[in-house]
Amino acid sequence: MTRVIAAFVAASALALGATDDPLKTLRAGHPRLIALDTDMDHIRTLIQQYPLARKIHSDLIKEAEQLMTTPTVEYKLVGPRLLAQSRRCLERVYTLALLYRLHGRKPYLDRAIQELRAAGIRVPADISVTGFDDVYLGAMLTPTLTTVHQPMWLLGERACSLLLERIADPSLPRRVEQLPTKLVIRESCGCGAAGQPT
Repeated sequence: MTRVIAAFVAASALALGATDDPLKTLRAGHPRLIALDTDMDHIRTLIQQYPLARKIHSDLIKEAEQLMTTPTVEYKLVGPRLLAQSRRCLERVYTLALLYRLHGRKPYLDRAIQELRAAGIRVPADISVTGFDDVYLGAMLTPTLTTVHQPMWLLGERACSLLLERIADPSLPRRVEQLPTKLVIRESCGCGAAGQPT
């Protein structure tokens, strides 16, 4: 799996003309984030435009679907260490998290959290997990999922309105509208009700 992520990163770098020095790509504000939303957009574009990226994406989906029915990693010491299980857990979580970010399929997120728990990694004590869209299932997970709420009804309403305007007058320029979002703090980020770390 690490090879697959490396292949995606390499394909991204080649397609986007990145520098030879990967350290120059670190983000000053968020150096530990693996991928931002703009990176996800680039990956989606690669999947659409490049056969190799489509193949890697297809392989990732197959792997994730197999993970959904495979037993989770075990919290099992081999000698004094958990290294093999930790690596297996990390590779599974990378696969599931990447596909969750690309497609928003909740089962991938749920399984990633199960893998973390099975490996003895506590959410949110050891790692924070957040979602996007504020789907109702997020409030039913254990721990409940911190998320960003989008006004989905308004999003659909505005999209339809813009479409009807363009149909009525195709010469109208393209327009981008930003709609309000709201951070919904729940248990999975390790914050209390006031948004402070617990």
